[in-house]
Amino acid sequence: MFFLRRRKGRKVVVVGLDGVPHSFVVKHAKEGDLPNMAGMFEEGRLFRISSVIPVVSSVAWASYMTGLNPAGHGIFGFIDRTPNPFKLFIPNAGNLRAETLWE
Repeated sequence: MFFLRRRKGRKVVVVGLDGVPHSFVVKHAKEGDLPNMAGMFEEGRLFRISSVIPVVSSVAWASYMTGLNPAGHGIFGFIDRTPNPFKLFIPNAGNLRAETLWE
């Protein structure tokens, strides 16, 4: 797997702040309220990403982990159901229908 190879001098950190607007992080980093984030911005890069539809945390994180949309990974919201017998359940990583990027 190419992403498991070590590359000298190159490191990646992904910080995902669920529900926090990009503008909020940038503003407070510049104002000194988030000094560690400001330091990471100075040493690296900051990117804004687009979410998926529906804009729901469980769906977005599943898409981030798999690189697929909801039809591909099978997580459509915080609550799902089985058809026969009809039963509600809360989806978790065990309900993913796709491998995660690190598998």
